[in-house]
Amino acid sequence: MTFGYRLKEEIKRQGMTQNEVGLKAGLGENTIKHYIANNQLPRVDNAVAIAQVLGTTVEWLMTGECPIRLEKHEIKILVDKFEKYLLAGEYWKDF
Repeated sequence: MTFGYRLKEEIKRQGMTQNEVGLKAGLGENTIKHYIANNQLPRVDNAVAIAQVLGTTVEWLMTGECPIRLEKHEIKILVDKFEKYLLAGEYWKDF
């Protein structure tokens, strides 16, 4: 799979449009279309902006590999557990 393919699939998975991703990432109207068509790869700063908009990593968009790839609801569960852990003061037991 290519960067363009993963980008297209991630946009679809997030329920966004190409135009919406481009606008939120501060990119030109046709830029996302060029990336999806595999006409060009993004500069690093553009790849970072796209990944942030989509809630993923540049590594995953570029390679399809990522040490951890969590859905938004999974992140919320982890944050909630961490907050409870901190509020309970249990972290002191680890020292």
